[in-house]
Amino acid sequence: MAQLKKKLKGVSGEPKKMQAIKDKIKHIRTNQMIQYIVMNHQKITHQQMQLIKKLPFSWESQKSKQRGLMKEDILVREHPFKNMARRTIGSDDSTGKYGIEAKFHTELYGKKGLGWRKKIGPRLWVKVENKPYQMPVNGLDLYTTLDMNFQDIAEVALKKQLIASNAESGCVVVMDVFNGDVKAMANLGSNQSEDPDSRDYFEKNNYAIKDFYGDPGSTFKLASMMALIDNFNINLNDFAIDCKGSLNQGNNELSCSHGHGNLTVQQVFESSCNIGVYTLIKKYFKNPDDFLRIIKTDYKLNNAVFEEHLQGEPTPKIKDRRNKDWSSISLSRMAIGYEIDITPLQMLTFYNAVANNGNRAKPRLVKSIIREDGEEFLKIKPETEPLNLKNPVGTIQKIKMMMEGVVKNGTAKNVNTGICKIAGKTGTAYRLIDGSYNKENQFVSFIGYFPADNPRYSCVVSIRGVTQNANTVSAPVFKEIADKIYAYDITMHKEIAFTQNSKNINYNTKRGLTNDFQTLGKSITMSIPNGKGIVKAHTSGAWESQQLKPSKMPDLRGMTLKDALFVLENRDFSVSFSGIGKVVSQSISPNATIMKQQTVSLILE
Repeated sequence: MAQLKKKLKGVSGEPKKMQAIKDKIKHIRTNQMIQYIVMNHQKITHQQMQLIKKLPFSWESQKSKQRGLMKEDILVREHPFKNMARRTIGSDDSTGKYGIEAKFHTELYGKKGLGWRKKIGPRLWVKVENKPYQMPVNGLDLYTTLDMNFQDIAEVALKKQLIASNAESGCVVVMDVFNGDVKAMANLGSNQSEDPDSRDYFEKNNYAIKDFYGDPGSTFKLASMMALIDNFNINLNDFAIDCKGSLNQGNNELSCSHGHGNLTVQQVFESSCNIGVYTLIKKYFKNPDDFLRIIKTDYKLNNAVFEEHLQGEPTPKIKDRRNKDWSSISLSRMAIGYEIDITPLQMLTFYNAVANNGNRAKPRLVKSIIREDGEEFLKIKPETEPLNLKNPVGTIQKIKMMMEGVVKNGTAKNVNTGICKIAGKTGTAYRLIDGSYNKENQFVSFIGYFPADNPRYSCVVSIRGVTQNANTVSAPVFKEIADKIYAYDITMHKEIAFTQNSKNINYNTKRGLTNDFQTLGKSITMSIPNGKGIVKAHTSGAWESQQLKPSKMPDLRGMTLKDALFVLENRDFSVSFSGIGKVVSQSISPNATIMKQQTVSLILE
């Protein structure tokens, strides 16, 4: 091409020759534009690209950056855990705007890059050199509180029960009692198939913070009983009511599942007696406004809890006598969890405060925002504040006893099994459909904490669209989650007391590396000598530290083969061995003077 251009200058003034040369130049340029071969119009992986580069072609040219292998990089959003917590993590693209990604759009988005490209063929573009180019700026990284092991445990247990009960949808939230960290948030909805065998469940909506907005049912009774106990110092063994099963309220009736008979205050809560709860509220709160003020203001049940982390959370609706829809039966219904709109997460936040001895921790999903270089851009600290209780210690102690009683003697005694003891409350609410409550379509939940004697995590399990009660649907899911998390998170287990640590270890291990024994000693509170080298055990339970001398053969008897090899090979020995077990004999005697690159034989038994 360069020679033709030079030749073109030499024939200036000769039109025919000039035209012939121009035609050749045009022909060459045309051929250059079409000499690229389209190998694949499909997406290929990085690994496939590396294989293509190994094909016997000259992919790169030093003369022209436009020649060689042309490829187009395509960025793809990967979900390493597939659909797990998909609705919570969210999206901020054409598929929808929801979850964490939509809430933190500004921080995550970054800045687009700017540059010049030239088209050199069909769908082939190359970067233009010597043109202004602005590199893209990566967005910030969000660190959440979610634990994917907790999330997996919650989703598996929930989905299994949704299938078994042919439910419409369900949600689970697991929260750290002390700081409000959300460890799992599972939301599963059905594909609405009429055939139970074809019905499947997937992350459809965030039911925990929005779509389960409605009557919480009997789980709200915890707040009613707390208001009674804290403000009137009621004892749990005080007589409460002789429940006949129904209570006439003019043209309406307040009923229980059956007549409970004579009940104490504790038994009213354990058996979830509607009439008992309302009778106590009516007896002690002469002015309903006092009860409602405590519920809304002192217990903060009228507050949203998650608006800083996810979009779409509604504010709870707890009405009072100023509302136009207040009626003569509103107090009786509100005391037992009806005529109230509140989400499962908002209700869980209140239960979590009980588990945390009256300190209300605000749920936290995002704990920090980090720059690309690892520097912290923003730290979202845990927020806790105490509930406004007159007698925090006494009230919380009584409330915890009542919640434990629900599992030991009450509506959830069917899940009083296993090592991890739980405490909580069942809730079964008829759903309001077309202006009337449908007894064949229920909203069932279990909210509580575990372990019951030393709360570490709180949890809500809410399931919608079932005919069964909470004790047979939600409570078993809660129990399964609690048991599996308890088995997974060893920080909840009580330390095992070893009365004969040293003697037990001496019996099985006579000698080993000091570093290993020091690590072991910290775990079981056993004293090990400081320093480096070898530790030797005595039958008395004491330990003797032996320093490794560079010119002397160490005593390897009693050591495992792994430890012996570590010591010898670091001293440039060649090692042969026979047998299985611990070293009982070595070809070079202990403390013998050693030379470089010697061979030592070990016998193990």
